[in-house]
Amino acid sequence: MANNASGIVVKSLGKALKLFKLFTVKKSEWSVKEMALALKYHPSSIQRVVTTLETEGFLERLIATRSVFRLGPQMLQLANVAVYKSDVREAARPALTRLVERAQETAHLCVVDRSQCYYIDKAECSRSVRIVTYVGQRLPLHSTGVGKALMSGMSVEEVDKVIAERGLPAFTKNTITDRNCLLDELAKVRREGIAYDFEESEIGLICVAAPIFSWGGKVVAGISVSAPKNRVTKGIVSLLKRHVRAAAVEVSSKLGYVPPDHKKDTPPLPMGAQKDAQAKRGPYRMRQKGEVSRWT
Repeated sequence: MANNASGIVVKSLGKALKLFKLFTVKKSEWSVKEMALALKYHPSSIQRVVTTLETEGFLERLIATRSVFRLGPQMLQLANVAVYKSDVREAARPALTRLVERAQETAHLCVVDRSQCYYIDKAECSRSVRIVTYVGQRLPLHSTGVGKALMSGMSVEEVDKVIAERGLPAFTKNTITDRNCLLDELAKVRREGIAYDFEESEIGLICVAAPIFSWGGKVVAGISVSAPKNRVTKGIVSLLKRHVRAAAVEVSSKLGYVPPDHKKDTPPLPMGAQKDAQAKRGPYRMRQKGEVSRWT
């Protein structure tokens, strides 16, 4: 053991924790030699730690005759406990608060419940003109930005179930009421990682939203910023998009999500939406004359 400014450091434990951090989605299997090289420790020192972790079930050997390891079943059990106990509201609250401070507009946290967009948290801005919403409110998924962010994690079958249960009612002339158009919009959300509501739910209201992912890559919530139309310009939309995306990434990380390899600034494809929707949704529907354009 050794002492430092913050207290006692157990060297062997510190070594084990550094070893765990080597395992990633990109490289999930490590030999003892590779671990030693990466951590700059002597192989015999790493071997002792690995043997203990293997005995306790935190690492498992891929092949009995080779010293190549991956994370063991005990790690999965602990991960499941962490996920079970995690509360998305608790994880998201600091990011929600910061989002309001940066955007100077009201922010919301929503989940899917009964095929509706269910508001589970809200952080209100201090401006005199504010959005009238409340925790516990339910709104349609298809007509709200945060609802579309939530739907981006659904398969075509799940989207069809929502449509069968709730329909695609129009609330303004800008509301998407066509299944094919909705599927096209959701595909765009998956590509960009951002969803919009340009007066689709209510005239005079703009919303920018993003999906939040769990450790397994599933969309478990949506985070958004809403503002009156008269305060939103193209420049403001770009600013809100950046802040909302950053908040979603922060919360997803807290929930244990590690995105797969993707190009810079390209959002991951959500679990449940990995099938090719193009083949199932039928002919492409062109936006009709007079329909509102969507800024990107």
